[in-house]
Amino acid sequence: MLQCQNMASSIYLSIIIPAYNEAQRISNTLRQILIYLGQQFYTAEVIVVDDGSHDTTAHVVTPFCGQTPPVYLLQNEQNRGKGLSIRQGIGHARGDYVLFSDADG
Repeated sequence: MLQCQNMASSIYLSIIIPAYNEAQRISNTLRQILIYLGQQFYTAEVIVVDDGSHDTTAHVVTPFCGQTPPVYLLQNEQNRGKGLSIRQGIGHARGDYVLFSDADG
């Protein structure tokens, strides 16, 4: 597992995105989510769980780490399934509310 930065402690909304071979789609989705969250009054975080992708999903997500609101990347060494990825993301989430979205939004 890789965390792009230290996770904050007081978060209102956590968005979990399970991703498996989503290098072609996830960049646009993250841009849209960050624009939307940047216009909100509440604190938020985005947690992408790369489920053992064989493409460049992690490489595409990494430049988003360190942005505001924060984006975190968790990586599974091998594909373990969407359900487990969602549970992992929820386990790391700090938000009072948690939702998940597919990588295509």
